[in-house]
Amino acid sequence: APSGKIVFTAWRGGLYETNQLGGHPRQLLSTDSLMFHDFHTPHFLPDGKTILLFIHAKSDERSGIGVLSDGSSVPKMLLEHASARGVSYSPTGHLLYTLETEQEIWAVPFSTSSLELTGSPFQISNLGMHPTFSEDGLMVYSVVSAVEKVQIIRISLDGSEIAPLGQPVAGWSTPAFSMDGRAVFYTAMEAGRGNIWQFD
Repeated sequence: APSGKIVFTAWRGGLYETNQLGGHPRQLLSTDSLMFHDFHTPHFLPDGKTILLFIHAKSDERSGIGVLSDGSSVPKMLLEHASARGVSYSPTGHLLYTLETEQEIWAVPFSTSSLELTGSPFQISNLGMHPTFSEDGLMVYSVVSAVEKVQIIRISLDGSEIAPLGQPVAGWSTPAFSMDGRAVFYTAMEAGRGNIWQFD
């Protein structure tokens, strides 16, 4: 967030907050209850306080996209969908998410002021996962493939290739722009461990 806060999740664990300079993480949501398995892809909404995330419930039909308001300990469910993943906010006023079982990207109109959905979901890509945006509306997403290594490429709004980012890598996913749009972060597997990488 602009304040320097970072939110992250733990496998089969809760939702945490820490400072970009380091320090002891503070738990925002716990999985100790009978309701939650864990949480995925947390993002700050433009206010820098409200957190958008996928809620993985212990009952699949209760899983879906939710928001956690600043100071609240109970997330608000926006859209129940067991296979929705990779949720992110678009500056066009939409929430984008992946249907993991189909590898499709869908969007749904959303109001940041009321924290309510304002329309029905619609499909925007039949091949893609984990969409995320820069502040000027440029979208980056991953395409699942059987190949061993994948090349990350910047694409312009008209669909033409701008430039590759780094070298082909194996096991990469979840690309994301930095807040200022000057860097792209992604995860990649190396020797059985997942690491976060940065391209300027």
